[in-house]
Amino acid sequence: MNIFKSVWVNLCSAVGLIILISFPISELFGTFIVALAGDARLAQAPWIDVVGRAFGVSILVLLGIGAVLVPLELLNYGRFYEKNMDDTKYWRGVTRQFLLIAISVFSVASIILFCVIFSRFT
Repeated sequence: MNIFKSVWVNLCSAVGLIILISFPISELFGTFIVALAGDARLAQAPWIDVVGRAFGVSILVLLGIGAVLVPLELLNYGRFYEKNMDDTKYWRGVTRQFLLIAISVFSVASIILFCVIFSRFT
């Protein structure tokens, strides 16, 4: 496998693994959102559990990327590219750019879902 495929397969599988790990835990966020609702009519709405779970996944993935992948990359333990390649500086930049884009996407998603959830409470 060439370096291009190797980097992207490893990056996408690392983020995918974090998503898979965070999905079962995210049900707690749905339960928390329902408990925050307090209103029986709102707590039984079918969308509140789905939006709460999506909010939970986005927050947990954001925490997972920020707590696991970024420090590993910055400490040179989580290299998704070969150490002895001539274009190591290029792939290091691509990896860090991908991690920044992933963090920004999940941050925006969590802010939007937060606004959707709490706009229904008011």
